Amino acid sequence: HLAENNSKSVFQLVYSRVIGNLKYLMSGTRPGLAYSSSRLSRYTSNPNAYILKAFGWVLTYLRL
Repeated sequence: HLAENNSKSVFQLVYSRVIGNLKYLMSGTRPGLAYSSSRLSRYTSNPNAYILKAFGWVLTYLRL
């Protein structure tokens, strides 16, 4: 489960840009990313280290 961040935000600008790219990729070629991109986009304003780790899992999925 992903939880709301109560500590300092990490890489907010980079995170929001990559989420936008992920949503573009989802709409064009990978509709299976809809659930994960929507879950991760909830934390765009205040991502923490755990959210970034979950995002890394999605990027690992894309490499396969």
